[in-house]
Amino acid sequence: MAKSLMAPLPLHPVTGNVSKEEKEFWEQPDGEGYKPCLDFNLKYRKASARISKERRRFLVVVASGGLNQQRNQIVDAVVIARILEAALVVPVLQVNPIWGDESEFSEIFDVEHFKRVLRADVRIVSSLPSTHLMSRQSIENQIPYGVSPYWIRARFSRLLNEEGLLILKALDSKLSKNLPPDLQKLRCKVAFHALRFAAPIQDLGNMLSKRMWIEGPYIALHLRLEKDIWVRSGCLSSLGPEYDKIIAKSRESQPEYLTGRLNMNPIRRRLAGLCPLSALEIARFLKALGAPSTARIYIAGGEPFGGSLALQPLVAEFPNVMTKEILAKGGELSPFMNKASALAAIDYIISLSSNVFIPSHGGNFGRVMQGHRAYAGHKKHVRPNKRAMLPVFENSTFSSDEFGRIIRLLHRKSQGQPEPRTNKRDRDTSLSLSLFDFASPVIFSFFGDLLSEVLERKQLLSMAAFFRSFLDSPVGPKTTHFWGPVANWGFVAAGLVDIEKPPEMISGNMTGAMCVCSALLMRFAWMVRPRNYLLLACHASNETVQLYQLSRWAKGQGYFLSEKKEETKSHSLFLPVGRDNKIMGISSILQRCFTRLYKTAAIQATSLPGELKAGSHAAAAI
Repeated sequence: MAKSLMAPLPLHPVTGNVSKEEKEFWEQPDGEGYKPCLDFNLKYRKASARISKERRRFLVVVASGGLNQQRNQIVDAVVIARILEAALVVPVLQVNPIWGDESEFSEIFDVEHFKRVLRADVRIVSSLPSTHLMSRQSIENQIPYGVSPYWIRARFSRLLNEEGLLILKALDSKLSKNLPPDLQKLRCKVAFHALRFAAPIQDLGNMLSKRMWIEGPYIALHLRLEKDIWVRSGCLSSLGPEYDKIIAKSRESQPEYLTGRLNMNPIRRRLAGLCPLSALEIARFLKALGAPSTARIYIAGGEPFGGSLALQPLVAEFPNVMTKEILAKGGELSPFMNKASALAAIDYIISLSSNVFIPSHGGNFGRVMQGHRAYAGHKKHVRPNKRAMLPVFENSTFSSDEFGRIIRLLHRKSQGQPEPRTNKRDRDTSLSLSLFDFASPVIFSFFGDLLSEVLERKQLLSMAAFFRSFLDSPVGPKTTHFWGPVANWGFVAAGLVDIEKPPEMISGNMTGAMCVCSALLMRFAWMVRPRNYLLLACHASNETVQLYQLSRWAKGQGYFLSEKKEETKSHSLFLPVGRDNKIMGISSILQRCFTRLYKTAAIQATSLPGELKAGSHAAAAI
């Protein structure tokens, strides 16, 4: 099986006189001993003998989108065929409406290799047998997202048994990410062993990879600066008004290409981390991570909108920029011109062998590359935390050393190291992190100064002192409690609840100063966290009524308030202090309040750390 793996070239060691930051940049993550495992259990192997000989029931899948979106659907097609115990017809690649690529499966992938690697798991045929050509065609294209193997069997088994033929369309992300272990292993087998590119593509990709590799370590950037990405993302290209008008005109003529968040303007989209990083932002990001100016960079992707002008800020800082067009010699790329999938496959092969891979924007290319690099030995893959980076990019007061330290701190956990699975549905690699996981002490110090200044103006000196002492203190990466005194105010304050919309303040009998504090905190938290938050607050005298009203209001506005206990363990809490400066955690009022909070807003009241109880007296003395 190791021979069938689409493996990258070996990594170049970094030698010579390099700085500490440069050494850290090229350093590979700790794989913690994890290795690929395709050892299927006995039950799976016994069933394979029967399934691999299936000749009566056939599954046809039509894969849509770009190359890597099609790859994902092909992987799921094989798994679904296995679940249904059906033979799979070589998938049909639908013409992409954006790129206009009419390539067939055999032009992009090695069909015989695909069949050979999977022959023990699923029977794969090149076309339907003549006995099924006149079968009634049941076309299914309304499959929900994240369905389970049980759902697949319940929905399609009877139909497949009766008709002998099932055609599936629009499979992207429809199959659950959390499958039984053997089906997850089958996914890896298809993605990283069976889906080898066709020989002409593979040979040219390997040749260009060696030309890039022979000179030493290199960075691969998936730089999403094409015209279509600006049209679809609803963002501005940063190239000036003339170029923005071109994008706006294209967007107006093709409104169906704009993907989601229709109510957000370009500025809000950028602040929410929904826009691709520009060439200037990528250059600053690379410098902050410690990349040397002499680093060789391979740019994967299509022609950037604006041509050389779009790349100018990056080339000015990192002159050794290469593309497949530069690496290829006379006529080598000619057979693949105007074939977007083949060109994307060449980018894929070259990027796989890089020492460091960085995508400038989300997308299937980056996600597939992340998985393949992890499978090949956890090669370095840096995911830019755009939402957390933007406040730092906009702040001109940071020195270059401070700026670099913050950026490196923000990305210490996104270097391609193994990530534990969570118990959240369809979240197999995401971590449930606290408020402070994506924020640095420098940022919080800046925020603390701002908030303290507001409080001092309102003569709330003790609150100002508290925030200064709290925000200036070291913040651990696993802090799960955010607490603060609200003495003499008579408030039992809230918690943070995951929502899907930008944050808002809900005021229930709150003083102006409390609103200012909470609003600033929530807005800032929204900038530095990958999720959004809603602050619920109530008065101690009628907390039950107010929490009920607030929860009804939140649900009416479309906020999602989870009621599953296991999904709320890492929610941070803003815990109150009573008039005698003691934590009210044992008071009946607080118990009733948190009981109501748990029922209506799924906030779990957890035990307080000892140092929190001990430190609360000194933190606030009004």
